[in-house]
Amino acid sequence: EGGLRDAPLRVSGTRFTTIGNGVQWEVTASAVMAMAHYQQKYGPGAEFHLPEHLKQARDSLKLLLTTYRGVPQSVLGGNYGAWQSGKAIGTKYPGGTDTGLGWPYLRYLGTVPTAWTGLALLYQSGEGEPVNEDANPYAVPAQPVPAGGDCSCLPPAAR
Repeated sequence: EGGLRDAPLRVSGTRFTTIGNGVQWEVTASAVMAMAHYQQKYGPGAEFHLPEHLKQARDSLKLLLTTYRGVPQSVLGGNYGAWQSGKAIGTKYPGGTDTGLGWPYLRYLGTVPTAWTGLALLYQSGEGEPVNEDANPYAVPAQPVPAGGDCSCLPPAAR
């Protein structure tokens, strides 16, 4: 996948679904976390090329952050009309990343893919770096969440 630029971006990631088209970046970021977790728990996974897939996906997320100062929902150009035509796959401007579920993700910076990329890089910033399980929003924190102290800013019904 790559957007149209003087020198196209060479990026690698995960589709939203098996019937979709194009990389979906929040799913890629969560896959980076899953691959790093797998390596920590079970070993490198060289038999199915996990180190290469992990490096390519993580490097792609870092490239997007550097290039766009955030992570776009898609690097494929085009608009909603191009996607609606149903004839856009394989064209220069397919109308973004097709989820395969009835909507596309267009090439705009997105809060969710940027946030998931941040979580993935907090989880493990690079090859050989330690894994920080506390960066996983679905994991039980290593230390309990502290109890609230001064709750005077909350309405009485919420205290």
